[in-house]
Amino acid sequence: VYEVVPDKYGNFSLSIPLTQAMLFRCVYNEQFLPVFLQAGDTLTVKFDSYPMLKTARYRGKVADENRFLQSFACSTRFLRYVSRISTKPT
Repeated sequence: VYEVVPDKYGNFSLSIPLTQAMLFRCVYNEQFLPVFLQAGDTLTVKFDSYPMLKTARYRGKVADENRFLQSFACSTRFLRYVSRISTKPT
């Protein structure tokens, strides 16, 4: 579990050392967002505080993969079993 606290503007940054591609679950205010990360890539994710899943926007090499997961997650409940990135609201 990785925990970060957003700044007063709601921004945060997190670096996760990876040796392989992994799927994570970002948790914010009891909402979930699937996040696919790949070793050596940078991913930028922007979202509104509510509804996080439907408003997420991605930039980076794995943006297309994350948009696919976003679409899939909007129609299913698969997030229960993936790893977790946790953020705390300020």
